[in-house]
Amino acid sequence: MKILITGPESTGKSTLALLLADALDITYIPEIARSYLESRNGEYSPEDIETIARLNVESVKELGDSDFIHDTYLLNLKIWFEVKYGYCPQWIEEEWIKMPFDLVLLSYPDVEWSEDPLRESPNDRMGLFQRFKSELEAHNLPYIVINGTGSTRLENAIDIINKKLIS
Repeated sequence: MKILITGPESTGKSTLALLLADALDITYIPEIARSYLESRNGEYSPEDIETIARLNVESVKELGDSDFIHDTYLLNLKIWFEVKYGYCPQWIEEEWIKMPFDLVLLSYPDVEWSEDPLRESPNDRMGLFQRFKSELEAHNLPYIVINGTGSTRLENAIDIINKKLIS
């Protein structure tokens, strides 16, 4: 199963993705933007976001038919582009809706904000969540909202995955 964890900043995506990968014993693809930006001390340009997008696409292609959990993907980059620069490159617009995932978990912002020098939107997580939701719905892409805090979020995600596997 190919699972994507997506949603606004500081909503527990990375924690959930890592815990799920461990619980399901499948490959974990960490948030590529984080390691990329950390190597550049948080400085970036539109070209850097495009590079991150290409790295995301490559990360999925490299795994082929293997099962994995991807911590964020092109939808995050599309929204980041739009919020930061007011546009998104056409190729990302076209590529993100292909969503090569069997399950998309949209992380609800009910996790307490955690300060981080790479995070930029502490006051608009609900607005960003609605933007993610609207984008997925506008393209009729299936997703499930994941909520809860701590171990409850992990249990909710495992329940959703088990139901998906049964159906």
